[in-house]
Formats: sequence, structure tokens, C-alpha cells
Amino acid sequence: NWIYSRGWDEAQSDAYTWNQGHGYMIWNKAASTGAHITGRKITSCEAMTNTQGVFRTSLETIKQSDDMNFITGINQTVLHGFNYSPPEAGFPGWIRYGAYFNEQNTWWKYFRNWADYNARLSAVFQHSDPVADVAVVGRLDDFWAEVGPTRPPFNTRPWYYARLWEPISNLGSSCDYLHTSILEDSEAEGGKLICGNMAYAALILTDVRSLSPRAAKKINAFASAGGKIVFIGQLPERSLSLVDAAINDQEVQAHMQEALELENVHLVPAPEESADFLDWTSKLFERMGLDPRVSIEQPVSHLYTMSQTRGEQEIYFFANSHRSEAIEFKASFHTGNLSPYLWDPRSGERFALPHDKSNELRLRLDALESALVVFEPEKLDLPLYSTRVVPKKRQPLETLWEVKFEHVDGSVFTRQMEELIDFSTSADDAIRNFSGIVTYSTVMENSESQDFICLTDVNEGVSELRINGESAGMKWYGNHIYEVGSLWKPGSNLIEIVLTTTLANYCGSLK
Repeated sequence: NWIYSRGWDEAQSDAYTWNQGHGYMIWNKAASTGAHITGRKITSCEAMTNTQGVFRTSLETIKQSDDMNFITGINQTVLHGFNYSPPEAGFPGWIRYGAYFNEQNTWWKYFRNWADYNARLSAVFQHSDPVADVAVVGRLDDFWAEVGPTRPPFNTRPWYYARLWEPISNLGSSCDYLHTSILEDSEAEGGKLICGNMAYAALILTDVRSLSPRAAKKINAFASAGGKIVFIGQLPERSLSLVDAAINDQEVQAHMQEALELENVHLVPAPEESADFLDWTSKLFERMGLDPRVSIEQPVSHLYTMSQTRGEQEIYFFANSHRSEAIEFKASFHTGNLSPYLWDPRSGERFALPHDKSNELRLRLDALESALVVFEPEKLDLPLYSTRVVPKKRQPLETLWEVKFEHVDGSVFTRQMEELIDFSTSADDAIRNFSGIVTYSTVMENSESQDFICLTDVNEGVSELRINGESAGMKWYGNHIYEVGSLWKPGSNLIEIVLTTTLANYCGSLK
């Protein structure tokens, strides 16, 4: 998982993007598919690999990438890596690949917050069973015949192949990526394609031209058993290898034509790269008659989901990959009489979710927030979950701030500021090259009651807020919005904002 392979600027954009040419998400899908089919409980990933922006890496970026690893089936994070150096190496020590996981990093004392978050989700996914409704088959055999057994750019041919998991996840479903050799050993039972431990309701072939006769026969058998099949772009028409090529070509063509005559099998044109891919995939699902496991009323491209089961439990993981936008949505589940609960992987807390017999839930995820919705056969005595109140009206807080800078190099200095600025724009070298802990403090006199304090741009730092000496909380990702109503008092109020920056500005100034 290369956190900056998509470029530093793209990595800093609010919406999650990834380098299609590098293709690491399709590597995740290939690895997790292999684990799903063979019944392996742990799928590991070398995570947070990095050759640029090492000191810019934040816990927020790590969480955003971590969530996408979970969505694509990874359930064990092998960090790359802890940077160990002898004392005589000095600051920052010996650096190679990876993120700067090191006790000299400014945010090291907060690292446990992400580690606990990751551990909770890893435990849930390692001790439950994967669910995938759709199997996607690419044209890897064709690619090897045309180009040879190279790594890139097989995942970009056709352009939509390695990206199809995204809108499928946005729509509330999940998919695995199969190679055609897996099809050769598959079986069709009850309208499902059985591949090892997995049973798929639908099969999508993406611009596949070549199949082995055995794989073509199994696809035909799945079609005859009522399986939902879509050929995108073209119908396979030739066999693999030159041995008995003419005879084998005819066999492949015969199986494909026979399957295409069935109403549950479709041949559709490939989507244009300029198309709304989520809308295109939604219409494809409608044509196939494929119902996602969870129906999202208004799906968006930055809301992802995946599902697992554990005994009678049904587990749904939702992740908002957007850095600044919250999402409110309705989700409908086909879970019968099971009762829904929300598990918060950030804190470990669990809540009962208000619902009716339709099992339609209204959910809200803040920026970069995630949640597990777990359906249980038992009614558990848990506090009822309520959607958090958000500020409806905002006004800027104009005041004079006393600012204390505690530099990672051990130096300390103070300034007064009327405006809280981006340090990199400062004419003051000490501020411009600063990395460490900044404490902003001010006293609001004769102030009206306040419900929230919103920090609008912390530049991926970690923030803590204290009101009159009492903690209002800590934020290490997403929107830094604090509820302060219970701490605010009539008259004077002392506000203290403690911001921990990344190492970027300081390390950028070093020779």
C-alpha cells in the first residue's frame, strides 16, 4: 500500500484517489480473493510504504489509507516501517522507505489512537467470514499473450477493470477478482458460482477475449444454473494456446453462444472513461437484477462498504474516505428479525440503533469516519445511539492569541497573533520552519454561550482543546469540531488549543 504513489498533491486532496497505473488496490483485491477462496483468515499487507513525503505523513493520511485497505479485504497491517537508528546518527536518523514511525516523530504520543483503531477492526475481520456477491474476471491471459508476463499496465486494460470494485462497494455490495484458472475448478449450485469457500451470485467478465474450453464450459454451466453473467465489451471467442487452437476456439464460441441465449446473461458495451462510473454500474446491477446486500438510498463515490458474517451475526463496515465532507444516508438491510447495533472502532463503544421492522437505518459519518453496523439475533442492553448534533451557524472567533511554540529540537519561543496563519507563509523563519507542539490561548470576556468550537484547517495536525482548564477532547483526523456547551460558563472563558504539527516544515529546512 503506497500512500503517496498517487502523488503528494493528490494524496492531500479531500477525496481519496489512487494511482491507477501503480495498481496497489487491485493487488489488495487479488490477495484477499485468494484468502477468501482458500479459507485463510488473515490477509496481510505491507502498509504505508512511501518514498516521498516521509515527514509529511500524518495519522490522518494513515487512517485514510488504512480504511481503504480494510475495504479491499486486508485485515492485517504490516507497517513499513519503524525507523531505528543509533543515537550518533542524530535527527532524524537513517531513513529509507516507509512512513516515519519513530519516537522522534511529533505525533508519536498519539500513535496508539490509530493502533487501537486498527486492532479493533483487524480483530473483527480476522474472526469473521467474508461475503462477496460478484466475481470479476479480467483479461490477464489476453494481456500476457499480447504484451508478455509483465506487471504494469495489466490493471489499466481495460480502464475500468481494476476500478470496478469501487462503484460495487459504493452501491453496498462486494466483489472478488478471479483468474480464469479458478473458473476451471468452479461448480454451479443453486444459481451460485462456487469457488472454494466462496459462493458468488454474479460473474462479470471485463473485455475478455480468450478462455480455456474448460473455463468456458463452467461459465455455461453457471448460466444454465441461473447465474447472473455479464460480458462487458465483447464475448470471449478464442481459446488459450496454439495446441488444437481451431477446435478449442469452436468449443469456446459454442459455450458462449449457448450461454448468451439465456435471459440471465448479458453482453453490454464497455463504459466510456468519461462516463459516471457509479451511475453506469448502478444501471448494470439493475439490468442484472442484482440486489446489493445493503441498499444505499443515494450512493456517493466516497462512501464505501464491505460485509462479513460470524455465525448469525451480519457485519457491515462503512467508511467515508472524504477528508472534509460528512455523509448522511439511508441504508436498507435484508437481515430479517436481527437487531442492529453500531460499533465505533475509534473508541470501542457499542450502541443500539433505532430501527423498525423494515431494517432501514439513517446513518451519519463525519469526514474520514467509519463504523461497523452489526446485526445480532439477540437484543442487547446497550445505550441508544443518537446522531451527533452539528453546528448550524458559524462565526469567526476574533481575538488576540498568546502562542507558545515547543519545537521538536527542544527550543521554546512565544509570539502574539491576531490571526492564525499557515506557518509556511510566515516571514518569521522560526515559525516557517517550525515542527512540534503549538499552544494557542486566549480569554473571551463577557462572551455569549457557545455550543461548538470548529478548527477549520489544522493541516493534518492533531488537536486538543481545553476550556477553562478542562478537556473538550482530541481529534486526529477529519473535521476538528468540538462540543463545548457543558464547559462554557457566563463571563470569562479560557480557550486553549494544543496543535501537534507534522515534521514537514522543520525537516524541509534541514540540509
